[in-house]
Amino acid sequence: MQNSLPTFLIVGAARSGTTSIYHWLSQHPDIYMSPVKETNYFTRDLIGREGPGDREFIPFIDRAIIKSLIEKKKVLYSSIISDIEDYKYLFLAGSKSIARGEISPSYLYYSSYSAKRIRTLLPECKILIILRNPINRAISNWKAMVAWGREWLPFAKAIKECEKRINNKWEHFWDYLGLGNYYKQIIPFMEIFPEDQLKILLYEDLILFPQKAFDEICDFIEVNRCNISDNSYNSSPTLINKTDLVFNRLRKINLKCGLARKIYIKFSEKIYKNYKKFIYVNNAEKKELLKYYEKDIYNLEKIFPILKISRWYEEER
Repeated sequence: MQNSLPTFLIVGAARSGTTSIYHWLSQHPDIYMSPVKETNYFTRDLIGREGPGDREFIPFIDRAIIKSLIEKKKVLYSSIISDIEDYKYLFLAGSKSIARGEISPSYLYYSSYSAKRIRTLLPECKILIILRNPINRAISNWKAMVAWGREWLPFAKAIKECEKRINNKWEHFWDYLGLGNYYKQIIPFMEIFPEDQLKILLYEDLILFPQKAFDEICDFIEVNRCNISDNSYNSSPTLINKTDLVFNRLRKINLKCGLARKIYIKFSEKIYKNYKKFIYVNNAEKKELLKYYEKDIYNLEKIFPILKISRWYEEER
């Protein structure tokens, strides 16, 4: 199974378009993508399991589940694979493909461990990193947790709980702040991987010029360019849009009793109003995040001037 190991990994960042990229790559005839989008194999013993929903959202899986996914041609978006033979089995069906890959944002977060592990098992592997304005990334992260029913704190309070939660062995996705500390996370990869095996793209360019970004990815992993046939996989629409959709549908339900319908609509609209207010992040809170990330953005700009990372700083100001 040695020849079935991945030839490239996308290691992060979380909430930076990795689901869209996964589906784009899956459409390419010369690329085989793991049926488990996030295997977390190289961080298998590092991910916390003690937070609300942690065990349900990132379960351990074995060969039987992997085999079922492959046979039914289904995708499992996140899991933990702990056995090397199970990990190899994921890519066995793509052994004849030019490129094989997986996407696990936890690898960037835990880079001080994962980079060495990846280099040891996959010395020729290409490493792709997608970075997003850390302020917008943190907010998107928090909103996702609220949408999934796992987060109950307002943004400002949730931010203050990040360190405590991680110290209590909660899953890394709760670290809204830490997941955006890109500079220190990128350094371990830069130190042990050759320059031609490492590539960084910005989420903002991915959104503005998806085909151009995909062409760059294809060039990097050494496959022919191809057109993106479906650009609708972005998994990060705003919660307000999602909630609009839900409540608009609920309002169309024909309740038998007219009074019950009126009460239901009034109740749902009250919830919706409070929900929209809850997920709003004000400018003062964003400014605090800018202060927190200012040095990190500056350091990234110095080592990657071509990416124009300072646009994040100027955008927020």
